[in-house]
Amino acid sequence: MMTQRHALGFLRAAAPTRPLLLTVAVALVLALLLVASPPAARAQTAALGNPANLTATPGPGIGEVTLAWTPAANATLHLVAYRPVDGGDYQWRLVGAGSATFSDLAAGQEYWFIVIGGQPGNAWSQWSNWGRAAALAPPPPPQPDAKPAITAGGKHTCYLDIDGIVQCWGANGDADRGQADPPAGAFAAISAGYEHTCGLRPDGRIECWGDNTAGQSTPPPGVFAAVDAGRAHTCGLRSDGTATCWGHNQYGQTDTPPGPFTALTAGGEHTCGLRGNGRVECWGDNHYRQSAPPAGALFHSVSAGFAHTCGIKQDRSIACWGSNPAVAPPLVEGWYAMISAGHQHTCAVTSDNGGYCWGSNEHPSRLTFIAVVSVGDELTCWIRVDGKVGCAGGGGHGEAPSLYRMSSETYSSVSAGYGHTCGVRTDGTVVCWGDSPHDHGELPPRGSFQSVSAGYGHTCGVRADGAVACWGYDRWGQATP
Repeated sequence: MMTQRHALGFLRAAAPTRPLLLTVAVALVLALLLVASPPAARAQTAALGNPANLTATPGPGIGEVTLAWTPAANATLHLVAYRPVDGGDYQWRLVGAGSATFSDLAAGQEYWFIVIGGQPGNAWSQWSNWGRAAALAPPPPPQPDAKPAITAGGKHTCYLDIDGIVQCWGANGDADRGQADPPAGAFAAISAGYEHTCGLRPDGRIECWGDNTAGQSTPPPGVFAAVDAGRAHTCGLRSDGTATCWGHNQYGQTDTPPGPFTALTAGGEHTCGLRGNGRVECWGDNHYRQSAPPAGALFHSVSAGFAHTCGIKQDRSIACWGSNPAVAPPLVEGWYAMISAGHQHTCAVTSDNGGYCWGSNEHPSRLTFIAVVSVGDELTCWIRVDGKVGCAGGGGHGEAPSLYRMSSETYSSVSAGYGHTCGVRTDGTVVCWGDSPHDHGELPPRGSFQSVSAGYGHTCGVRADGAVACWGYDRWGQATP
């Protein structure tokens, strides 16, 4: 056993890099604890053992480190001293026996930890071995990575090919706003809004074209990792994780809060961001409380619908808020793997391939053996683990509410539009069902496709050779690539 003076001297001598003094606060606490008990209690105290086998592990949460050790025998309390590896004063914390989680540390910063056991009013044990760990850091924002993609706007469509070149077609706006006239050069990602489009250049710059009446096509300078175009506003996630939004701001949807985010999702007139510590913050339209996430909840992912928002929490249960969120499904055995919020309903897929939907009564509440789910405006479609496709909803579009049908064929992908759905069979051929607001009875073209995207009244697909084919409503040329 050692006295307060010996304990302080040991820590000075045992510091792993250079001698550092405990803070005055630690010294005072040690002194107070040593005199806290009456003399009679001190005489009855058993001999102290020493704490040992200290380990330090990042997490479980962002900015946290978890410690575990073998407690000192007969110690009635333990004290942890810790400081950043790169220098600074020691801080201290009284903890329980054998384990403790330290929160509110600097994410990504490495710390030294050491434990001592004690008997108030009597003596302290020897210090444990040193533990070293970095507080868990949030995952970095996604970096630009060009992949073939199609994005459908209000009445136009844009396609990003494997070389990063963008092609757009369809409506160019009543006043020739140019949302279907992309600039030359390569892009890493694209996102189409109602009458504007934005793209992320390989060097992280954002460039937009089309309607700019609210400034939605005038991005700020700087380096970004992601971009998302809303109806009349746009948001970008910078390379340092901070969010920047611009454009229509009637409801404050471009008034981004400070600090870094790991993900952004834009709804109808609101936007939500996921913090590194799992907190969700939303801004913009809040008439239906869609911008008011539950207090204290920590999330793994978040998805904003038209006037509601849903997220998968870190315990893998689901919480929803806003217009008609209904009742989210209960915590299931296993956990939720993905979530998709639509216009008036939401669907999620569990780790054991179960599917749950809630909100509009035109959609099933429980599905089984689901691999992927796609939520449209009036339809919900999914692919089962055996490749078969099922759909529900679309009342008034050829399918009865609250019922769903399953195909007898197998599919590799599926896309739900406004009132119709198209899927790519495993042999590459495309089939569609339901109807669109401007259905002309047109069938998808023959041939092999890689993917398909269903819009409001038209559909586009990427062929096996990379060529694009579209069909359906073409008043503004959106189906004429």
